[in-house]
Amino acid sequence: MRHTGTALGEIVVEGDDNAGALSSWDRRMLDTLARPAGAALSTVRLTVELRQRKTELERLTAALRASRERLLTARATEQQRMRAEVATRVGTHVSAALAAVGDCRVAAPGESLLESPLATAAREAELALDELRNIARGIYPPTLAEVGLAASLESWLARARVDATLEVTADLGSLPVSGASGVGPEVAACLYFCAVTSLGHLARHRASAIRVGISARPCVVLSLEAHVAGSVGSETIELVTDRIEAFGGSVRSELGDNEFAVTATLPGSAGVPT
Repeated sequence: MRHTGTALGEIVVEGDDNAGALSSWDRRMLDTLARPAGAALSTVRLTVELRQRKTELERLTAALRASRERLLTARATEQQRMRAEVATRVGTHVSAALAAVGDCRVAAPGESLLESPLATAAREAELALDELRNIARGIYPPTLAEVGLAASLESWLARARVDATLEVTADLGSLPVSGASGVGPEVAACLYFCAVTSLGHLARHRASAIRVGISARPCVVLSLEAHVAGSVGSETIELVTDRIEAFGGSVRSELGDNEFAVTATLPGSAGVPT
């Protein structure tokens, strides 16, 4: 049977063994039966395909909704963490500077200006500015476009005091992201934030044996491993997955007893997600 030129199946007819070959009337009868059967089977097939497509679209929609909710939750969490970090690391020095300014008075004869409240306020303001610069570098380090991914991550690890092993292949080790490494700035930023967010999350939950690896050939690959509680490892995998998939990449992960491993693969020329 065919419908609009597409083969749908066959109709098998058993006749009288003594009848011999089918007559012209028999063939016309079979043709009359096959035509509506072909249209019906074609309709059934289209219906099944549409139902399968609908199920797939519903699954994708649910996955996108869940991913969006995780990203919104992660953004809210990061905003709260950032406010708390600024209040702790910067606000303390600002408060001390303001208190010192309130105590300002004319220096007494023989009193060193270095010991005056104004000098204290200046020192506290400088410390607050240094802390603010460090926080800003964690948001987007200017070194990322200048000296590359490895130096930026090493600098972040040193400032954040996270005990982790960083392994970067030679093709990414010293090259800037816009150089011969073939890794675009958007991909480098994605890898940086994936690594920084994940490492910070793991460090806050006292993970041990943290290892992060990055290679660029033939594809850009980010790998993370650590010894940590299963729920923390699962949350870390979600953090990486949402960012990597937004750039058209793929993620493989493994969860075991108090340990996890995740490998994210990105195309080297991936662009900004829409």
